Amino acid sequence: MEKATAVLVIVPPCALDLVTPISILAGSGKTATLGISFRTAETLEIAHKIDTILLDKTGT
Repeated sequence: MEKATAVLVIVPPCALDLVTPISILAGSGKTATLGISFRTAETLEIAHKIDTILLDKTGT
């Protein structure tokens, strides 16, 4: 998926409209394999700002 995104960045500007959705799909797929899910794409986009996660004793 990373290679496909890199190729899209190199091609004409009209392909730039595809880069963001493909990147979000790739990120969602990667986090899903790690057992992490996001409700919206916007949540995934701002996840890089997270520096602390609080969990209760049951982990929910």
